[in-house]
Amino acid sequence: MRSTTLRSGKTTVDGILVPRSWKTNGEVADLALNTLDERELVIEAPGPASFGLLHHPRSRVKLTGKVIGNRVVEITGFSVLDSLDLPESPTGEGGER
Repeated sequence: MRSTTLRSGKTTVDGILVPRSWKTNGEVADLALNTLDERELVIEAPGPASFGLLHHPRSRVKLTGKVIGNRVVEITGFSVLDSLDLPESPTGEGGER
């Protein structure tokens, strides 16, 4: 995992956001971050910054927050580095051309 620990105790890490579960209407409900060294960090961080992530599944992002073990428990900020063109749901619907 490529990460940087800041003086504030926060960590900056980048990877690909992947959906973990979906709502009945097909919207993404939960996300995880697959890091460049193939770790999966479960995002369990309530708050405005994490809500914004739901709009960026299948994107490469850089997160800043608090990581404990394999969980991201607080997000203080994020930036989208690249967006991938993949299907939007587990059924393969959406994103097809």
